Amino acid sequence: MKKLIYGGLFLATVGIGLISCKKESLPISEINKSEISSDGKLLIFNSVESFERAVDEQNVESRENLLSKISSQNYKNYFSVDHPELKNGESSQEMDDFFGQLLNEDGAIQIGSHIFKIDLGTDKVFVIKSENKESAYDDLINGNTNNKNVAVYSVDQEVLYLVNGETEEKCGGIGGFDNYSNVVNLDDAGNIKFDSNCRLFRAGVYFRVTGRVEYTQAYSGQVKIALEIQGPQAWMRRRPCGSGTITTHHSGERVSGYFYRYLFEAYSKSRNLNGIYMFVRARAEITPPGQPTVIKYTNWTGRNVNSPY
Repeated sequence: MKKLIYGGLFLATVGIGLISCKKESLPISEINKSEISSDGKLLIFNSVESFERAVDEQNVESRENLLSKISSQNYKNYFSVDHPELKNGESSQEMDDFFGQLLNEDGAIQIGSHIFKIDLGTDKVFVIKSENKESAYDDLINGNTNNKNVAVYSVDQEVLYLVNGETEEKCGGIGGFDNYSNVVNLDDAGNIKFDSNCRLFRAGVYFRVTGRVEYTQAYSGQVKIALEIQGPQAWMRRRPCGSGTITTHHSGERVSGYFYRYLFEAYSKSRNLNGIYMFVRARAEITPPGQPTVIKYTNWTGRNVNSPY
């Protein structure tokens, strides 16, 4: 089940857990329509601040409102075409199911005065100023740095801030990871398999931590599935260095009900992390007609980097 592409839908996402030290931000519903537009090819956020508000951790309703607004814009998103470069590239990343809806079919987005091309095949971010859109867009998409207007960065860097004059900090950011558990058979016939996943997606201008569980269903009944977070709690500290901005989520069970996939969003921002502790596992149960309930678990999977635990 590894490497499944999560398509354009975001409706299976559940609410975010408890968050501490979270800065105030406008709900998506209060973002002025003029802050998000399209030129027929690119989705355009008119400022860094409007992009920050859009990608900051949101509840399900706010995120769906954002995607509804975006769907009315005249552009094709990343998932509208195949991207064969991912199959032959150096990166192990898949495109994030939320962020990919903000990128156009070329993997590009305009934020304020810059246009960013996210190349997951090489883990690079190419950038031009929006004033050079007409003359340098093709070179941007092709990663042609022979064009002096095309700059290049890593997906691990906080590119959105570097291009706007912020000095790169040396405290270190966390590299991406995509850790999968073992695959477990829920039924004796091996028709229903499930696993769990803990992922840090990074794209230079966007970083997201999720826990996921998915399973295959070949049974006429229903399977109840949940994602569990290992104690003492999920913990992550975002950059900039020394900011002390900590996000936490209580350990325990996030019950999904009856879905084929389940996603728990633990972190979503335009800044990378320099500390994380998050481990997840899947819990699945099935009650065949006239038989006892069967409950099984995957192993724990996740990452501990510069955390206090």
